[in-house]
Amino acid sequence: MGVLKLKRGTESNRTGITPADGEIIVTTDEKKLYLGDGSTAGGNLLGSVGGEIFAWARFNGINDSIQRQNNVSSITDMGNGVYRVNFSVNIGTSDYGIIGSVSMEDSNLQARIVSPVEDSPAPSATSLTFKTRSPNGNGIEADIVTIGIII
Repeated sequence: MGVLKLKRGTESNRTGITPADGEIIVTTDEKKLYLGDGSTAGGNLLGSVGGEIFAWARFNGINDSIQRQNNVSSITDMGNGVYRVNFSVNIGTSDYGIIGSVSMEDSNLQARIVSPVEDSPAPSATSLTFKTRSPNGNGIEADIVTIGIII
């Protein structure tokens, strides 16, 4: 058995260091735990076994205003129903799932979420690009978009 290494600080402090392998960081403002591997800046978020919602956002797809979120720093409107969710915390992997819903003020319109999007960046540890589209495949700006990232 080794020595337990533990650091505490705010989220902004955490992102500026690279914790040693096995070192644990506790963020005092966000109440989260991160585990160092000696090479990942800020460490890797510790989550529950079997998956968890790592980040989520509910936003207006027309004016791009975020209504509620967790671990999402911003939404980038890339046009024609394509959005990029920028994570406020590095997931540490691009191997994750997404779940989402789209609400339209005009109840005669239908839309769904599609990812990955052609000619867009692949999912990464810092962002996800997805598209809201109608059944005929055209991009559509939705009134309310809810997206969740599951690790």
